[in-house]
Formats: sequence, C-alpha cells, structure tokens
Amino acid sequence: MFVQTQILGIRQQASGVEFWGLHLNSLSVYTSAVRTLEDRRQRYMEQQRQQILKNTQRKASKRV
Repeated sequence: MFVQTQILGIRQQASGVEFWGLHLNSLSVYTSAVRTLEDRRQRYMEQQRQQILKNTQRKASKRV
C-alpha cells in the first residue's frame, strides 16, 4: 500500500510538471502568434500607406 501511494505521488508530480510545461509552451506560442499578427498588421498598414501615396502622386501628375 505504501509503495502504491508513493508511485501515485510521483505520477502526480510528473503530471504537474507536464502541466507547467504545457502551460509555458502555450503561453510562448500565444505571445509569438500575437507578435506575428502585430508584424503583419504593421506591414499591411505600411503597404496601404505606400499605395495611397502612389495613388495621390498619380492623381497629382494627371492634373498637371
């Protein structure tokens, strides 16, 4: 009986460690995903800005 509870205790500890490992992994995955989204958003905003600049320059050159 004593040996059984000891093994159960080890199992519980191991699962606790596993849980923390999963928790930390998911957290880092989440932060990297957020960072990637932020990078994409900034790149998209920059592309839109460049496009607007090109369009306004084209309109200005047509007027002259």
